[in-house]
Amino acid sequence: MCDNLAAVIFAKNPIHHDQTKRVEVVNETTDVHCPVVEMSTRSKLSCLTWNKFAKNIIASSDYEGIVTVWDVTTRQSVVEYEEHEKRAWSVDFSRTEPSMLVSGSDDCKVKLKCGAQIKRLVFSILI
Repeated sequence: MCDNLAAVIFAKNPIHHDQTKRVEVVNETTDVHCPVVEMSTRSKLSCLTWNKFAKNIIASSDYEGIVTVWDVTTRQSVVEYEEHEKRAWSVDFSRTEPSMLVSGSDDCKVKLKCGAQIKRLVFSILI
């Protein structure tokens, strides 16, 4: 789930714009804030979510409408979806089915992806 208040704060502060193009995975067991893994994206991120079942998998959505699934261990994108025509605001994994991913965008569409490695588009809903 995305924190919309955080998105508003980031949007109002131009200093944060460059920082939103990186994903940092931080080890919370230490007192020192240093990234364990850092991955770069092409565009500003609008949302980031962890897969609750596969702890090494995260998904992000960005201002160009791209939804990316990442493998934190390899620091690589597993798959990219360029199916949204406008900014993708939210992305989240299903709480009951780890291979399902949903995203929503300014293009008034909700996309549901499913399957092995989440590579198959199941359907698109026009709102």
